[in-house]
Amino acid sequence: MNLSFGRPFMTYTKYTLLMLVAGICLSLPFLATSYPPATDLPQHLSQLHLLDQALNARPGVYEVNWLAPGNLIYLLLFLIELVVPIEWAGRLLALFIVIAWVGSIFCVARARNRPAESALLASLLVFNFCFYWGFLNFQLGAALFLLFFLQLLRPLSVRGWWANLGWLLLLYASHSFWFLAGGAVLAFSAFRDWPDFRQIALRLSAIILPGLLAAAWFVAIEQERAATAVNASLQWLTTPGERLLPGYLVDAVFGGVQGSLEPFVAACIVCWLLLALVTNRGNLHASVDQPLFLLACFFAAIAFLAPDRYLNSIFLARRFTPMAVVLLLLALPAPARVNAWLRGGYSVAVLLLFVTGTAFSWQKYERSELTGFKEALGAIPAGAGGLLGLEYIKESSYIKGRPFLQLFSYAQAYRGAELNFSFAEHGSSLVSYAPGWRSSWTGGLEWYPERVTAGDLCQFDYVLINAESAAHDHYAGLPYLRALTQEGRWRLYAVQRNASPEMSAQPVACGRRLTD
Repeated sequence: MNLSFGRPFMTYTKYTLLMLVAGICLSLPFLATSYPPATDLPQHLSQLHLLDQALNARPGVYEVNWLAPGNLIYLLLFLIELVVPIEWAGRLLALFIVIAWVGSIFCVARARNRPAESALLASLLVFNFCFYWGFLNFQLGAALFLLFFLQLLRPLSVRGWWANLGWLLLLYASHSFWFLAGGAVLAFSAFRDWPDFRQIALRLSAIILPGLLAAAWFVAIEQERAATAVNASLQWLTTPGERLLPGYLVDAVFGGVQGSLEPFVAACIVCWLLLALVTNRGNLHASVDQPLFLLACFFAAIAFLAPDRYLNSIFLARRFTPMAVVLLLLALPAPARVNAWLRGGYSVAVLLLFVTGTAFSWQKYERSELTGFKEALGAIPAGAGGLLGLEYIKESSYIKGRPFLQLFSYAQAYRGAELNFSFAEHGSSLVSYAPGWRSSWTGGLEWYPERVTAGDLCQFDYVLINAESAAHDHYAGLPYLRALTQEGRWRLYAVQRNASPEMSAQPVACGRRLTD
């Protein structure tokens, strides 16, 4: 066998080397914290506990939605939990998604002969606002979509038809929105065979089975949301003009870390794109990858024109902005007349700056704003009864969004407690409450803790509170609460219902199935 160490080998080595650099560097922030700032992550972990409850302990209270979209993430979680403790599963799941993003982006770059430096810069966008809000099933779907698009660019065959069907089912299992995007792109690509109607029909037929699953699910979820007070309609909360503002765009592309890091890195990416356009202006038609560029335009159109909310899914349009930028980076050529080593050094320097700043923010977030949290979780007995989470400190100095919002859900994932709010209330989850379930305490306490009443407190066995010292002093002074931990922002209290007549007269409803 004759091994050639010429240009093709060096090119392949460059892709591999930069992919490893990106994967290793983007994994480093996970060493800075035990609780990645991904808001919905603990609720995803809790679904494993609820699955066990639905199948074994309490089948009358919960039901399993086996064919709902978005369940692929729970299969991954289940496999991870088989080999590591649940306390590690969340971090490893988030890390897996980061690696999946890096791998899929470099696969596209290598297959389409796009600049490896651009792929490295595109990999930074995995830490976008979807990651920080914990939309991990959506993030997983993004990585799968890129690989699906590579499949669509191949000539159709019988084997390719089965591959299209398999990828569409995977997209459906990852997230309903990525299935819709995949179906739309497949339908568009089918007409490149015009006027060969047989080929067009053959391509489109791959959509039928997953399309029927998706249609049935959308009808069911619309009916479920219509029976609640949730506004499930299409909602435009921002205008296309507002979505062009620099602040909006930075938060749409990144939107995770407070401060100047993300605007600076976004400016570095814009400089790369502008330099690529200017230095290749005489040869753009030949140097731009047209399929990737058209796909970037497709997602940009969604990002600027689609509604902000639908079926209670927030940031709908904004979710597709990072993918549009990833595809634009891959579609455009590298800056011309710039030394290859200089291009590589620039991309690696931006990567190192971004990773260092992100890891530093994560570390400060845990050390400064999660004080007492680990101790409070450890004080919850296994198989505890009901736990109420109250988050009075709603914003972080280091992480954008609401990183504290669902942290109390770790009490269910790790200790088996019943919560005042669970994703089981959403019919779109793997495990949901059976029909007839309702709560008897004030709704929305995870968002608005100031609405809590003594009647709410008495329905739980424990209260986990994130607050400043003054608020903790107030709760510690209540006769029916006993502080189990006394240090840090996060503290655990035990409810003592016999401590006052007012409390003992209240019903204890947490964890029970309540019917109308």
